[in-house]
Amino acid sequence: MKIAAGLSAVCLIMAGTSLLADDKAPLGSPDFYPSPEHPVGWRGDGSGRFPGATPPTKWSRRLADITSEIRVQAVKPKGKPGSHSHVLEYFTVKDWLLAGPFPAPDPEKDIDNDFLGGEAEIQPDTGAKAGDKQWKAHRAYEGSQAYHRYNESTCTETWVDFVYALGTLVPIQDPNCPHSVRYANLDHLAAYAHTYLYAPRPADVDLDILHELPAVKIWVNGAPQRVAKGNRGDVKIHLKEGWNRLLVKAICDQAQKPYACAGNFPKDELGKITWRFAAYIRPAGSRQNYSGGYETKNIAWMLKLPARNASQPIVAGDKLFVGGGDSDLFCLDKHSGKILWLHTGTCWDAMTAEARAAVKDQTGPLLEELDKANTELVSLLNANITPQGLDASRQAVIDQKLGERKKLIKSLHVALSTRGRGRLYLNEISAGNATPTSDGKQVYWVVQGRGGYLTSAFDLKGKLIWSNFEYQKTQCEHDTHGSPLLFEGKLLLSTLENLIARDAATGKELWRTPNTITENWNLQVDRPIVVQFNNRPALQTPEYLVSMNGEVLAKGGYCGYGCYIPIMEDGVLYNPCNRWGHEFQAIAIPGRDDEKYKVIWNLDEKTLYGPLVHEKWFSVASPLFADGLIYQVDLIGNLAVIDTKEKKLVYHRMMDGYNVNGSGTFGYCASPTLAGKNIYLMDCTGYVTILKPGSDFAVAGNNVLQNITSLPASAPGKQEVFYATMYFDGKRMFLHGDEYLYCIEAK
Repeated sequence: MKIAAGLSAVCLIMAGTSLLADDKAPLGSPDFYPSPEHPVGWRGDGSGRFPGATPPTKWSRRLADITSEIRVQAVKPKGKPGSHSHVLEYFTVKDWLLAGPFPAPDPEKDIDNDFLGGEAEIQPDTGAKAGDKQWKAHRAYEGSQAYHRYNESTCTETWVDFVYALGTLVPIQDPNCPHSVRYANLDHLAAYAHTYLYAPRPADVDLDILHELPAVKIWVNGAPQRVAKGNRGDVKIHLKEGWNRLLVKAICDQAQKPYACAGNFPKDELGKITWRFAAYIRPAGSRQNYSGGYETKNIAWMLKLPARNASQPIVAGDKLFVGGGDSDLFCLDKHSGKILWLHTGTCWDAMTAEARAAVKDQTGPLLEELDKANTELVSLLNANITPQGLDASRQAVIDQKLGERKKLIKSLHVALSTRGRGRLYLNEISAGNATPTSDGKQVYWVVQGRGGYLTSAFDLKGKLIWSNFEYQKTQCEHDTHGSPLLFEGKLLLSTLENLIARDAATGKELWRTPNTITENWNLQVDRPIVVQFNNRPALQTPEYLVSMNGEVLAKGGYCGYGCYIPIMEDGVLYNPCNRWGHEFQAIAIPGRDDEKYKVIWNLDEKTLYGPLVHEKWFSVASPLFADGLIYQVDLIGNLAVIDTKEKKLVYHRMMDGYNVNGSGTFGYCASPTLAGKNIYLMDCTGYVTILKPGSDFAVAGNNVLQNITSLPASAPGKQEVFYATMYFDGKRMFLHGDEYLYCIEAK
């Protein structure tokens, strides 16, 4: 009787919780539950605002290693580490004192020339003499780089850039080359960089000094050694207990390569800065294999997911949905991280019975094998959910299983395809990048590869309700990455050819309208924006204003450059990155039949980004609107905050994160997000900066998620990469990295 009563009480509590949850609660509140009127999907409700959330402002995951305890400071210490020192994050040494330049016509000879009169014993402080120069403080981050172009691999590391620190910017000489960057002649020069490292106990570590210079020499506590070009962990150093001295001398023959204009863009390598180095302190031997563990704070659980993927998670009640791998949709228990069901999307889902019968002999065994592999994978992943993540041995077992399963899925996609149609594993990053959407009854998801679009609906228990395959005739350079929009019972999907509306309940096609992408041909992340036309909802794409019945109401839209989606607030479309000039635009879209598109005001790029306007690059993140202010961050970490009422820039900052801008990774991809009273900004390493909203740059916290990974296109230090925007649910925050899904919650 007591057991039965207890069970009844639990059932009543659960029923009460379900009844209390509805779509009237603010998004982010634990009481919010999606409905057809208020679905959840990309950026929550599309705005990136979760006013009902109360997530933590402090969390971390760091290596259980001496490198997580080392502190760094530029100024001369006067005892134990204090306010001047910083924890060594992501192995990166950022704080230095610099001295120079000194003439060095012959690098090989001058590397042994003591410009300081006692290099080995130097213990500098800010303003102290350095030969005939003075030591000055310098912080290495994106804002102290002379050149930010990522196509030339100029920001693949956190460089100590002597050109920026010691040079003089020369005005652009050629107006036809707006991207040119020139500094006064700094060739055949030497400079020093010095920092202090505090170790709580003696330790052997690896020191990476990355450079492309003819001569570099270092001293660790007075002991010298040369460092070859492209060093990747060959330097082994010993840190004594207490403060240690690291001095770097770097000599250039050519500080900046000559610049030549090629149309609107520089040729590869031309204009590149070379007088620089980057410094990382790593656990001994970790470049080959890190076998140590991790220490975490306020991480409830970590679930390893298959392969790289940029799908944003969403929550419906107690269930969390997220894309993974190339074509996997996961449903999890949001409390524990346990996988409730997994569906691997293939063209089989959308085939008729007749079409299935025609290929059953060939694909039947593969489908059976995939079902078995998925069952085994779910069991394996569920048995390895921890707040710390996996050790190297357990991760190796899972990686082997994932590798075998990936080959199987690829074989199945190929077997189901006809002349390329249906090969859904081909896409930059992942074919499963789309964010799911849900009306609380069903969940909808799109797999998009170069072979087409697979759109599917499931009930919340994982039953496939309907599926449709749309062949993609057109290709673009960086593939397609759009997420579906659920509105008024219609599921809307933008392909490269069409905007397609389907009945959300049945999957029946309602209409399709041409969706020509003319300006952003090299990638497509188009997602229609809901606007008002004649007091009725309509859809804005980059090229057209479309009615909810598929009728083209007006031709025109926004000229974008990047893979962001503009935002619509109070009848104004805010576009943060115009293709032909990186100004911010406020666009009035037609509200009636007799109106036309109009840029009602804009801020040019010089106003937004200052004299280095040519350093502004395109946006991956979408902007955030909060209390009349717009927060936008571009690929290299330019944060601009704009007052929409006063139509002016409030402030501009270059984010001091660990973002990387290389050919395989981009610095800031996650969109700024409001959670409760704070704004969350995340770079590609998972480093989150929390800001207080308003007209001042007020930092409320910085947080680290460190993870050494074997995945391709990792950040420096083999760090896991984060592309997906975060999702907030009550006290929880969900982050999807390339390797793990993280649930962050204060304990």
